[in-house]
Amino acid sequence: MKNLHTSKSILPLLRRTQLLPGESLPSLLERLAQLNYYPSLRTLNYICYGNPDTLKNQDNLECPLRVETFLRLSNLTHISPEDLYAASNHRFVPFLSPPGQSPMEFPWIGLSSKVMLTNNLAYGCLRSAEAAQYCPHCLNTAAYHRLNWIPVPAAICLEHGCLLVSQCPNCLKRLSIQEIVRNHCKACQKDLSATEAVSVKGNFLSQKIIQSWFAGTDVTK
Repeated sequence: MKNLHTSKSILPLLRRTQLLPGESLPSLLERLAQLNYYPSLRTLNYICYGNPDTLKNQDNLECPLRVETFLRLSNLTHISPEDLYAASNHRFVPFLSPPGQSPMEFPWIGLSSKVMLTNNLAYGCLRSAEAAQYCPHCLNTAAYHRLNWIPVPAAICLEHGCLLVSQCPNCLKRLSIQEIVRNHCKACQKDLSATEAVSVKGNFLSQKIIQSWFAGTDVTK
């Protein structure tokens, strides 16, 4: 497993960035594509795998299922594999697995393993990259996609006390993570951070419990 770091020459990025607080892995990759003036994530696939036409053996960079992919991304970004894994949807597996059922795993660095997010666990529980949501206030502060916006039951931004937005406020098209990071709707070019936030009154206890559950934190602290 240790030879994976040097098993293939990986071209360096001209510009790099670090994970922002609470950022999702697809958001990081989208920001890297923007920083390096790449038209899409397909270019990052090419850098990682060397040939954009051999798609059959390529992993999904936004939610990798192989340790080799995490190591390639780590070499590329200079971010540790552990941090990249923690920013991926795999982190939600412990909170989605049915009681008494062990989640699937894939080999990790050394002799360790990591739990794997399968389609049946994600279905109906996690939003896809093409059906994302966001908080207008958070996006106005910094244009990136947050992990705590991914769970389907998450409906409120606890920091700003407003509803999360899942459609373009102008043309009502559902939004992708790419559009949220780029801060514009592809269809109508609406500035997403300029969306009027809908405030919600109350103590949000149910949302605090749900979101703390997915985050793996104690809501009582």
